[in-house]
Amino acid sequence: ARVYDTDAFADEMKRMQRVLRRLGHIDPENVVQMKGRAAAEVDAAEELLVAELMLGGGFNDLTPALAVALCSCFIAGQSDKVRRAPPPHPDLEKPYEDLRERAKYLASVYNDARIETDEAAFVAQFDG
Repeated sequence: ARVYDTDAFADEMKRMQRVLRRLGHIDPENVVQMKGRAAAEVDAAEELLVAELMLGGGFNDLTPALAVALCSCFIAGQSDKVRRAPPPHPDLEKPYEDLRERAKYLASVYNDARIETDEAAFVAQFDG
């Protein structure tokens, strides 16, 4: 039988609740909000970042092709076999920079909640 460290689990849960509260996914009573429900439906490498982009307007001005290209950054991080350079298309420069800025912000939220996150490595995983 596996022995779990319940204190460590409780601490990690409290830190993640701080992250979710700060991002608006749960309220002060830990009730899941619309933003949290949206993130729960995302099936990607980093659900919170995808939700931040979706609900923060990160896809609003993109053509369908550019939206798909930006989404590929989330899938590429899941594949160890495929590494690509950052998107070269000029129309993707602003959306890609928005993705990177939101990833930096999310990493800072994790670190503020004492969830150890290497910002550079976290952002680099979306270099699709």
